[in-house]
Amino acid sequence: LVSEALIYTVSLMGGISIAALSAPNNYFLSLGSALSVGLGLLNGFAVIQWWYPEADMSNLTLPFSLGLFGLFTAYDTQKVLRNAQDLSQENDYDPINEQMGLYLDSVNLFVDIVQ
Repeated sequence: LVSEALIYTVSLMGGISIAALSAPNNYFLSLGSALSVGLGLLNGFAVIQWWYPEADMSNLTLPFSLGLFGLFTAYDTQKVLRNAQDLSQENDYDPINEQMGLYLDSVNLFVDIVQ
């Protein structure tokens, strides 16, 4: 089960990253505020499920979470690409910190697929 989830996660991350790299005109960078609202909704669902355990919201939160972190993967991929291309004096490019968003997206996708 875990090895299948790992294969699915790698496939999703690769496919979404390729789609984000080929998207025109930094399309996914404009979704930052909507993604933050989606993350707030996901946290709200978690609080509701914590207060009311009898309300099984996994049928709602699992697909929402997969879609949200898939879009976060596309957003973070375009953000890393844009910051790597903008190497002006004001922009201190740190490749390790730039990749942390993608790493956390992959962990969240993996956990959701395992569930």
